[in-house]
Amino acid sequence: MPYTLEKKEKKLKKNNLRNEVIGLTCKTIWVNRLKRISWEEYTHLLEQLYEKIKLRSFDNIVGIGRGGCILASYLASKLGLPLIHPVFIRHHIKSDKDVEIIVHDVGQIETLTGSVLIVDDWMEKGRVMNYTLNLIPKEARITTLVMFCKTKSECKPDIFGKYIEDDIILFPYDP
Repeated sequence: MPYTLEKKEKKLKKNNLRNEVIGLTCKTIWVNRLKRISWEEYTHLLEQLYEKIKLRSFDNIVGIGRGGCILASYLASKLGLPLIHPVFIRHHIKSDKDVEIIVHDVGQIETLTGSVLIVDDWMEKGRVMNYTLNLIPKEARITTLVMFCKTKSECKPDIFGKYIEDDIILFPYDP
């Protein structure tokens, strides 16, 4: 079953977040703290991120799925790299202090060498990024890139599109 806006609302309620409805347009429910990113804003930020790295040389790009794989595919194409290394790792919040890292697939990133760009669409606390960083050999030269990063994140990316406060991001490809 796809992850929908209604499920995101339920998650907000479940986590005791303020979920006051502030508007209703075209069957889209805007929940306080939910920030919908338009395709226009998304592509604009993606181009800005590309401009920040276009003069750098990378041997490998790792995309943290799902959203990071979209960014990584675009950047790999623009940089002339033939492939990306997708990984599927996510975090599951059990309580305020208990977070479980769920690993679905890390591919072959444990063998990467050279210059590695790790890409994700957004970073909340940085737990998934840190987990991914620990999988890549220490000899690799790593650069991290995220489109959106929460200001309170424990991990700070090398390259970012925008810092956000407490917003919950809804990307244009999210249902």
